[in-house]
Amino acid sequence: MKRLYYSVGGIALVIAGWSYAWWTGREAMEAGMIAEIARQATAGIEISYDGIWIDGYPFQHKALIGDVVVSGATIGTLDLGAMTLERSFPGTGDIALFLPETALLTLPQDVPDEGAGAQTDPDTDTDGERAEQITLSIAMPGGRITVDPGEGAQLIVVDLPQLTIGAMPDEAGLDASLALTALTGRAILPDSTFADMADQERRLVLDVAEARLNARAGVPGPAVAGALGATTLSVAMARPQITARWTGPQPLSGPLTSTLTAGAVTLEGAGPALGGTVSIGLGTLGGTVDIEGVLGTIRATLDELTMAQTPSAASPRAISIDRIDIAYNNPIAAVAEPVDLQFRLSAGEIVPDEAGWDWLDPDNVLPRETGQIHVTLSGRAIPSTLPDPYLPLGGRIASVGIDVDMRGLGAAAAGTVEVQVAPDGATRGGGRITLDGSMGLVRDLIAASVLEISTAQFLLDLAARYARPGALPEDLIVDVESQDGQLIIGGEPVTLFSPLLSPEDVTIE
Repeated sequence: MKRLYYSVGGIALVIAGWSYAWWTGREAMEAGMIAEIARQATAGIEISYDGIWIDGYPFQHKALIGDVVVSGATIGTLDLGAMTLERSFPGTGDIALFLPETALLTLPQDVPDEGAGAQTDPDTDTDGERAEQITLSIAMPGGRITVDPGEGAQLIVVDLPQLTIGAMPDEAGLDASLALTALTGRAILPDSTFADMADQERRLVLDVAEARLNARAGVPGPAVAGALGATTLSVAMARPQITARWTGPQPLSGPLTSTLTAGAVTLEGAGPALGGTVSIGLGTLGGTVDIEGVLGTIRATLDELTMAQTPSAASPRAISIDRIDIAYNNPIAAVAEPVDLQFRLSAGEIVPDEAGWDWLDPDNVLPRETGQIHVTLSGRAIPSTLPDPYLPLGGRIASVGIDVDMRGLGAAAAGTVEVQVAPDGATRGGGRITLDGSMGLVRDLIAASVLEISTAQFLLDLAARYARPGALPEDLIVDVESQDGQLIIGGEPVTLFSPLLSPEDVTIE
């Protein structure tokens, strides 16, 4: 009998100890949540709620947080309703946050008051702007966020089987929604409180099975003079993925590399504003953003671009471009040493289909040739104390280069212009751009009724003023040079850069 008493007593002791530990963990969990809410408040994010109830005994801490509302000057007001937070007991494993089925996001928008003598009312601020609100409905059934608070780093996993964000229809008939299917996200955030983790790399990966944007504008019904007819727009992107890696607690506090990739991208629209039905398709989409020190770089590639239009009473017409490349780099902070700048736009093999040619050139006047466009703007920035309007990021433009290579429709343009910008703002240098067959192209565009006479006359006036004849009567040559701080184009002075200060007043670091 004594042995039975000892066994019962031991079990009771274990239950009491377990219960005490569970209750202690419950108190710690609630205190931690309250402390986090207070910490967010110091950062300008207010989180209000209607009570915290924690149960789940004996193997879980399950917190129900009533009527959660998150608000801030930059994020507006997010009404989440009731939310559930779970954590297994015992242990310090994953924390699961179960998102509500629906939420409302209210964003403030200031719009100018109409009329000069508008009276101030409670909904109008002191600057004469009327405060309006944009309300977005958010549906995220089955959504959850899991946090693994490992030692030295946190792993955050977001799982949203379906995320839909919709704008409430307004008086103009605008209705829009964004739907993401099977969104998953993973973020690795090292804990900066650990000395050896402060400079560790942070990672973010977002993957979506499909992203779709739908929008509708205009009010259906009989056409009214001056009113926009109903127009619909749909954009779909298959398997978009975003990755980002950076060092430092914030994405822009250290080197950042981010990529965007996607499979097929389609855009479709219909309505009187688009002249019928328009569709755009992309085979693949890829882009990269790199920020290293003060220099930011963007690169993007679009493959197999096809654009088609179907007017209400005509056959479809289309144009295709096999590849578009965009490259851009520019300082995002004050430059401490000379840096190279670049912007490049390249589009190859621009080919209209037969229906497209027939629409553009129904009388078969234009030469039906494949076109290409390649334009590169390059430059160099140097540190300077000048109040330089050309590069207001703690530096100034030291040189500007333009390379042009364009072909198609029986004409071509090619040339290079290099201009050096002196410390006093004066420019030196020059170059030449040749326009082969340009006058013939203007003539053909007029004959094909693509170019209006008034526009053609404007182009001819420009050519007469800034260009000179080339080897053939249809060719033009544009000479560019700089003298005494002015650009001279075709013998005509053009003020592009003006001296800011006299050389003796300039300080270059």
